[in-house]
Amino acid sequence: MRYKNLRIWLALSVLALSQIMCVSGDIDAIYNITVYEDTNENGQRDNGEPPLSGIKFLVGKSSRLQSTDENGYAKIEITLSSSNDCKNRSTLSVVVPQNYRVTEDNNDKSPWTCSMVGGFFVNNKQSKDFVFGLAPIPLTVDANPGLIQTAPTELPTEEPTSPSLKLTKTPKPNFYTGPGQTIIYTYIFENTGNVGISGPFALEDDKVFKFECDQDIAALTLQPGETATCYGNYITGDGKGTIVNIAKIKATYDGQTVEAEAQAEVYYVEPTEEPEEPEPLPTEDACEGPPYPEGCDPPPLPGP
Repeated sequence: MRYKNLRIWLALSVLALSQIMCVSGDIDAIYNITVYEDTNENGQRDNGEPPLSGIKFLVGKSSRLQSTDENGYAKIEITLSSSNDCKNRSTLSVVVPQNYRVTEDNNDKSPWTCSMVGGFFVNNKQSKDFVFGLAPIPLTVDANPGLIQTAPTELPTEEPTSPSLKLTKTPKPNFYTGPGQTIIYTYIFENTGNVGISGPFALEDDKVFKFECDQDIAALTLQPGETATCYGNYITGDGKGTIVNIAKIKATYDGQTVEAEAQAEVYYVEPTEEPEEPEPLPTEDACEGPPYPEGCDPPPLPGP
């Protein structure tokens, strides 16, 4: 955020409010300085307004600073010059903290100033007391929305690469009753990571050695979420147990092997004997005779 009342004060690290004393001849003088906090900013000291300690003063061109005590008081010794040149006059400068501003300087200053920042003459040469009222500068928010600074948003962190594959293997049928039966395996492998994986892909099975694929897996590139499908046949042998075999799909990403495996089971089922079909009964035409076939009754004999 920007603060309206601090724009000038932040540009100047120290604002010096100077008093310049003009007399004829060199005179050593002692001046009493009082600094208080003008809380209501009315330009005069009211009851209850506290003194300000640690306010620094500079006399003339000296580099020696003096400060007000806990009572806001400082006693300053000044050597005055008879020169009429502003730059050669002895000056008394108060160092105003950047979070304060001057509300009172009741020192009978003239309407014109020297060429120094904050400097002015004191007409009342007999005055030995200086009072400075300082008011804290309120921190106000700039109402212009175009100048309001917002907190920087955090940049999204880059997601680490995570190559991954998944393999699904399905037999059809999933049972057999004897040797010589064909089991067809379907292999579906999927890119389940967050980066593309390029071939060559290698498919392995401990009981299948030849595969037919929908795509050329040697030159295949799978993006995240994409799949490819292959098929393989297995002929059952003389055994009668469960056929268990494991398949693997492999590829390489950035020098590291990425693989997945899947297992399938095909169960043996005892064949059932089919019942013998009964011989069909002879038709009426088949009972012509003699001789009469089995199951046909001979016609009745004629009567006497």
